[in-house]
Amino acid sequence: MTSAADSAAPPVTVVVTRQVRPGRSAEFQRLMNGMRAAAATFPGHMGGFTIPPESPGQRLPSPIQQSWA
Repeated sequence: MTSAADSAAPPVTVVVTRQVRPGRSAEFQRLMNGMRAAAATFPGHMGGFTIPPESPGQRLPSPIQQSWA
């Protein structure tokens, strides 16, 4: 079911970066999974995902984020 508010608002993309403390990645993944599950219950939610670093401590620059700055 689509409401007038749903069709009037364009999609929004949000990019969030986090740096996880060493040894806490499993806890972080559980937290993220719970947040994604909760977000999925809201009308209009289009999904989310996590891109883990290739090596511990690596910070990933976002080409999308850089183009917005």
